Amino acid sequence: MQTFKATRGHALMVFHDMDRDKNGKLTRSEFEDGALAVGYSLSQANTLFNKFDRGGKGYLKPSDWGVLGLGKIVERFSVSYMQKFLGLPDITATPEQVKRYWHTQELRSVRSLPAAINMCRAHALARASRSSQSTGDPVFDTFRFIDQDNSGGLSLTELRDAFHAMGVSISQNVMDQIMSIFDKDKNGTVNYYEFTQTMFPRSQKMGR
Repeated sequence: MQTFKATRGHALMVFHDMDRDKNGKLTRSEFEDGALAVGYSLSQANTLFNKFDRGGKGYLKPSDWGVLGLGKIVERFSVSYMQKFLGLPDITATPEQVKRYWHTQELRSVRSLPAAINMCRAHALARASRSSQSTGDPVFDTFRFIDQDNSGGLSLTELRDAFHAMGVSISQNVMDQIMSIFDKDKNGTVNYYEFTQTMFPRSQKMGR
């Protein structure tokens, strides 16, 4: 497990898991609780929070958590958090424990594209009803977070990561179908319009 690297989707999943009241903000207290649990001191937790909270707001938004230049810190933190709370085996795990973990992840993967889309819709609507930060649109916020290079489009790998960030793990079978459904203009990437029109075909924007 030493080679496991947390993706942007994993990092956003960790952000939402630490957000105890699910309002789309990560307060200093919520962040401290997570950091202390994975082995940071209170001083280290505060220093790290201040690095992310560039505007001194007293809370973090997903865009703060995904700021360029702090990616390695977020990746290490996310791996530690996933090992502590989300079942990811650490470096002391036996080969059998690692095998069992990945087998369990495969069993949890959604094997139908319509089912995966429906689950993402349900999760997005639930988050939007509680969110008080950013746009109030978790689909847009997830897209923007995963699109790290601001290219305006997601590759197949990034699209899978976006599903993961929305709390939906998808199987290889779904991966094989996904671009044919989302990539309307067949240019190899999925832009935000294509993403939302597939997720919410009757409306480009979600209701708040």
